[in-house]
Amino acid sequence: MSEQFDIKNSKEVLKLGFALGKAIKQSKENDGKIDAMDIALLMPAIALVGPAFEDIALVPKELKDLSLEEGKELQDYIIAEFGELIDQAKLVEQINLGFKAALSIYELVKSFK
Repeated sequence: MSEQFDIKNSKEVLKLGFALGKAIKQSKENDGKIDAMDIALLMPAIALVGPAFEDIALVPKELKDLSLEEGKELQDYIIAEFGELIDQAKLVEQINLGFKAALSIYELVKSFK
């Protein structure tokens, strides 16, 4: 029997991605640009980097064996936590891009070992 994976790590990566998105959105709303003055807006996201990258290699496995219940749980989590950031039509696109970016960063960091 194959190993089953929960969606804990996927949620952590999403949380980081959307925290960064929220900081960028707030920064642009404040003065139309992103600069060093916006570092305070990034602080909540910085605290999420460790948990998001700790087991990021498990995210593809989590998504590969995603059950209907886990898919619904992820959908509800995303809407509850981050639904106000972007419209629903762009949500799936943003999530896919966020996962791809996070995994690319992980691969880059891993290559330096």
